[in-house]
Amino acid sequence: MLARHGIQNKVLAFTGDNATSNDTQTSNLAENPNNTFEATNRVRCYNHTLNLSVKALLKPFGVEKKRRTGKHTGDGTDLEEEVNVDPDSDVGEDDLPDLVDVSDSDDSNGDDDEQEEDDMDEFDKLDESEKARVLNDTEEVRSVISKA
Repeated sequence: MLARHGIQNKVLAFTGDNATSNDTQTSNLAENPNNTFEATNRVRCYNHTLNLSVKALLKPFGVEKKRRTGKHTGDGTDLEEEVNVDPDSDVGEDDLPDLVDVSDSDDSNGDDDEQEEDDMDEFDKLDESEKARVLNDTEEVRSVISKA
């Protein structure tokens, strides 16, 4: 399509994910005298960066990840089954490092009762039927988050 419009040697900008291979591609495009591309015109893939940030942000709220494995049947077809994966294991996804806990000790106003209230997990206070109801009511949201 680029050749059809006569712009095959005129690259203004390149948008790609934040991989090292794209750094190499960017520098090679900039060194090529046959196009007008400059390395400063590289656009980092905002969607990829945003996706990684959201995954890191939602990680504490997610459920256990599931991975599909291809198992072969006798007739040569693959049988896919879901396998539970430890959310802290490295399953080959691009992942940001875990966020570091931030200490709010400098912002304290001496009110320890308020801090104790914040540290309590309201879910743990519920009885089993209430926990089941909450989990059932939030299933759709949790499934969307786990797909992110």
